[in-house]
Amino acid sequence: QVLSVTNNTECAKLLEEIKCAHCSPHAQNLFHSPEKGETPEKELMLPYLCKDYCKEFYYTCRGHIPGFLQTTADEFCYYYARKDGGVCFPDFPRKQVRGPASNSLDHMEEYDKEEEISRKHKHNCFCIQEVVSGLRQPVGAVHCGDGSHRLFILEKEGYVKIFTPEGDILKEPFLDIHKLVQSGIKGGDERGLLSLAFHPNYKKNGKLYVSYTTNQERWAIGPHDHILRVVEYTVSRKNPHQVDMRTARVFLEVAELHRKHLGGQLLFGPDGFLYIFLGDGMITLDDMEEMDGLSDFTGSVLRLDVNTDLCNVPYSIPRSNPHFNSTNQPPEIFAHGLHNPGRCAVDRHPTDVNINLTILCSDSNGKNRSSARILQIIKGKDY
Repeated sequence: QVLSVTNNTECAKLLEEIKCAHCSPHAQNLFHSPEKGETPEKELMLPYLCKDYCKEFYYTCRGHIPGFLQTTADEFCYYYARKDGGVCFPDFPRKQVRGPASNSLDHMEEYDKEEEISRKHKHNCFCIQEVVSGLRQPVGAVHCGDGSHRLFILEKEGYVKIFTPEGDILKEPFLDIHKLVQSGIKGGDERGLLSLAFHPNYKKNGKLYVSYTTNQERWAIGPHDHILRVVEYTVSRKNPHQVDMRTARVFLEVAELHRKHLGGQLLFGPDGFLYIFLGDGMITLDDMEEMDGLSDFTGSVLRLDVNTDLCNVPYSIPRSNPHFNSTNQPPEIFAHGLHNPGRCAVDRHPTDVNINLTILCSDSNGKNRSSARILQIIKGKDY
């Protein structure tokens, strides 16, 4: 009842924010304190409030929550204002602003090294810090998991650059395939370097996988005769900051008619398999009837085992794939029926002993802005 104020007031806006606190990783500390274990449960209907916020909340909501704020501001804040320095709403986690003990240069230099952020309450506010500039159409950033703390930044034209822990961009690119990549500069044109994923055992085997769009004459099946390609590379043995271009091994090629709904993200799950997320390419029923050679992979999530010792094939099919023995669907398909998977994420921790994963994807059909959705990708499901 306390949180059910629905009128369009400042109080209603504050209560909407408080509802989110229940889902915070800090909820246990926000709604319960060992020092007040004897406090009746009804007095913890709200989270502990920061001192400078408590009275603001009280005076904003005093006339909008019948029967709840029948106390003075001091009495209300006696129960709900955080006094022990613990986490409090809305500024959790909260850092106290500290200054140097003196104005000597030594103390000032030491203080300047500390990243102390003043989190004075502001509604709908994010703090943004620029760490690198001078990039051209960056579309992604990933790390390789080898303990080097390098960040690999993808540029749409076909470059992968290394951002070092020292805050520098290395002059020579980690990967340069701009002569292979077909990219677009017009709004909505998704073609270009799409994704990069490092093998879970990259520290030992040096393998990585990239997806990009490229021209290919033998796929001349429409006005935009390009393909989406997935390629395996191996890092140079002599230089850990560069890919050995001679190791290129094509894994997959998907014919595309249009410049949108490409997908192309690559991810490794904790099961060790490579997941490839592909859009529907905006292919219509007419396209499917008139054009021969269109891939059955469009609008699908593929799951591949790249740890194969076979020389004649780049990957094998996991036996647990839903269509492993199917004659109606390609065995690579893990789920299908997606429109335009933008960004996807795999929970590192399996949900059970059978290694069932939680995979989330953003998806949109591109025709209606309100159609955007977050999907949980379930094995064998048709979306």
